[in-house]
Amino acid sequence: MPLYDCVLLLKPRVDRKVAVNVMIKLGRLIYAHKGVVTDVKSFGHIHLAYTIKKLSERFNEGHMMQMTFMAPPNLHKDLQYLNTENTLLRWILVKNKGDNWLYEQDMGDESVNSDA
Repeated sequence: MPLYDCVLLLKPRVDRKVAVNVMIKLGRLIYAHKGVVTDVKSFGHIHLAYTIKKLSERFNEGHMMQMTFMAPPNLHKDLQYLNTENTLLRWILVKNKGDNWLYEQDMGDESVNSDA
């Protein structure tokens, strides 16, 4: 199973309990797909680079959270429910390559330089 990072940007005035419930709901969906949650991070309140307009409100800051998990590749279809969450401003799912790709790229560059 591949490793994924799901980054969620919640409205800035969202209660901590509501934010935790969003993460619990996401975790339960992952477990239902036979996945494993490996890490959950909260980055706290952040200032945004641009204003996000959601319904009739504008937001210049938000609460950012990240969940790292291993799950089957077909999970992304069921994550579309996040579009209907009123507390979320944005979310993104990224396939995590881990740290190995950094070392592979470095080793590839060294082998090219050593031949010259």
